[in-house]
Amino acid sequence: MPYDDAVAQVGADPMRWTFCGNPVNKDIRFGYKPIHESQRKLITLWNVYSFFVTYANLDKPDLSSEISDPQNVLDRWILARLQQLIEQVTNAFENIAPSEATTSIESFVEVLSNWYVRRSRRRFWKSDSDEDKQQAYQTLHKVLLTLCKLIAPVIPFTAESMYQNLKQPLCRDTACRVQESVHLEHWPEVNPALRNDELISEVDGVLLAVSLGHAARKDSKIKVRQPLARALIFAPTQIGRQAVENWRDTILDELNVKEIEMLKDTGNLVSYSLRANLPKLGPKYGKQIGAIRKTLESASPEVAAQFAENAKADKSTFIDVNGEQIELAPDEVLIDTHQQSGYQFATEKGWAVALDTTLSDALIVEGQARDFVRAVQNARKDSGFEVSDHIAILMVDNDKSRLPDLLEHFGDYIQQETLADELRFVDADYPELREANIGNDEHAETIKFYVEKI
Repeated sequence: MPYDDAVAQVGADPMRWTFCGNPVNKDIRFGYKPIHESQRKLITLWNVYSFFVTYANLDKPDLSSEISDPQNVLDRWILARLQQLIEQVTNAFENIAPSEATTSIESFVEVLSNWYVRRSRRRFWKSDSDEDKQQAYQTLHKVLLTLCKLIAPVIPFTAESMYQNLKQPLCRDTACRVQESVHLEHWPEVNPALRNDELISEVDGVLLAVSLGHAARKDSKIKVRQPLARALIFAPTQIGRQAVENWRDTILDELNVKEIEMLKDTGNLVSYSLRANLPKLGPKYGKQIGAIRKTLESASPEVAAQFAENAKADKSTFIDVNGEQIELAPDEVLIDTHQQSGYQFATEKGWAVALDTTLSDALIVEGQARDFVRAVQNARKDSGFEVSDHIAILMVDNDKSRLPDLLEHFGDYIQQETLADELRFVDADYPELREANIGNDEHAETIKFYVEKI
């Protein structure tokens, strides 16, 4: 199942996608920037397709039968999202709203790539073929074939190129079960047996919690590969709390933390104080400004938190000033955030996630091991190794390095993640050594190493 270069392949279709994605009641956005945005989004789809083809070429899975009863929750979720997408795109085209169709497809492709494929990678990487691996292939194959049909009205050439490759496993005998062209296929229909709105809502909450955790980590300037002790999560609904419990292991892995603690409220982690934006409120309220200012500065923690929540949603908030209800816009109130020391906090849509940013020695060494794995993977790629190639890692040690501790505690992990059959030390003058910067800020150090294929 060979495939062409992604950029070259989608090069003919970004303009069509850009025009279709423009609402019919608005002026057309045209120029290099919107075309490049469309190209980037289409390449995400092509990269998912390329991922599937690459591993299917290696494993040659049996795709002649269609998955009907997926056991893995990721498969059930993406197939449920696919039914939702079919309904959205169908309604968009029937109501002559093509921009809604492209928006829905873009959102789906984003979670397909950054959640389903990324979370399922280890299933495809398994050395042995089992039922779980087989179902992962069947699920992704079905999703991609359906996407070909949904994008065909907008980008016919990309859709046809993908379809011709993906249909091959279904046409290996005289009774081909698909059409000669994607443009001869029936339009996809929603399969009620695969719908699962509750699971979709559950995963939406998980995705939001993970997004907030990553936002908090970014604000703390601690890289994702550095493990942290714990995450504290507040979910505003019972469905949200259940989602965190059901997907606890996934959230632990995504946020790279050791523990999750559910919060009943966020009062112990973050608080807000309010101040009047005098240049805005002064001219508007005149003599009342003194009372408004005093009321804001003495607001209870609950009122201040409500102001903060509404401000993020760009909503106004009412406040009682001497018995009068006054509506204050988000830009009329200055909100100061006070976080508990040792934690980094992020909140949105009623959810809140706080990360414990205190690093122990054990966490520091584990973070360095993860950084080193990333460096070795980059070296494999730069050297042109195949994903199945086994390697040896050659390293230079020095007296001040944490390398011996790193190998003692995480040597097996490094070998497993990089397909390294051998770890050994070499002299500092070994030719073609690379450098890897591992660790976070004051815990950073440099390791010199080399990879060779075995």
